[in-house]
Amino acid sequence: MAAGDFAISAKVHRLLKRRWLRAEQLQVGVTEGVVLLRGRLGAEAAGVDLDDPAVRGRFLGRLRRDLLSVSGVTEVVLDVGGAEDGGGRWIGTGS
Repeated sequence: MAAGDFAISAKVHRLLKRRWLRAEQLQVGVTEGVVLLRGRLGAEAAGVDLDDPAVRGRFLGRLRRDLLSVSGVTEVVLDVGGAEDGGGRWIGTGS
C-alpha cells in the first residue's frame, strides 16, 4: 500500500468510527485513491435503523459523500449487503 493510500485508509477508519459503524464487518481497501468498502453494515448508533430502506439509502448517501470529502479520495465503491440499488454496489466519484 502506497503511503498516500495508507493515510487515506487511516482517515476512512476514523470516519467509520465517527459514523458508529462496526469496521470488523467491513473490508476496507484503498488503491490509488479509490476506496472500497465491502461486507455488511452494522450500525451501533441509537436511532439508525439500517433495515429501513429509506433510512439505509440516506445513510449510504451521506457515508459516500463523507468518504469522497476525504483528501486524496477519487472514487468510492460501496459493496455492502442489501444496498438499495438491488445489486449491493454503489459507486461514487469525486469532482
